[in-house]
Amino acid sequence: MDRARLRSHAAGAHCGHMSRSQRNARDSLHLWLMIAALVSVAVGSLLNAIAPKEKPVVTIYMRPDCGSCVRWLEYLEARGFRTEIGHETDWPSIRKRFGIAPELRSSHTAVVNGLFIEGPVPAADIHRALRLQKLFHVRGLIVPGVPRWSPGIAWGLPEPYTVLVMREGGHVHEFAEHNH
Repeated sequence: MDRARLRSHAAGAHCGHMSRSQRNARDSLHLWLMIAALVSVAVGSLLNAIAPKEKPVVTIYMRPDCGSCVRWLEYLEARGFRTEIGHETDWPSIRKRFGIAPELRSSHTAVVNGLFIEGPVPAADIHRALRLQKLFHVRGLIVPGVPRWSPGIAWGLPEPYTVLVMREGGHVHEFAEHNH
């Protein structure tokens, strides 16, 4: 056997009898897999850097048979919050501590990062209030009553409703309008 054929045969044996085009395809595939892995790591690192490290925990005080309250919790979990249920016996003291007047009450009261949430407040409004909490002395958000088509309340004809904000000193103002 001449040297050229011997080298070719030896190279083929080393590569599992792969042709040059097969080796090129294999090498190209390896390169693409390495690129994909690097991109995946880079994207994961970027998302981890810009994502909040911890989801805020919402503790809700409610009656155990309140279906709309449970649906509101599920709605919040799907929008960046962790949830837990507080002791129903603590509910009156929570409302008293935050100064929630009877005419402003709803089906449940919740607390997240020191901010109270009375009623089915939309998640976007809660996220916004958490960002503004210290700058504007926000104590809590309120949706009085149980408006139809507010989060967790999907029945009847939709009705517009207003989310109120309570600031230090008990001052209540309009925070957001929701029209369906």
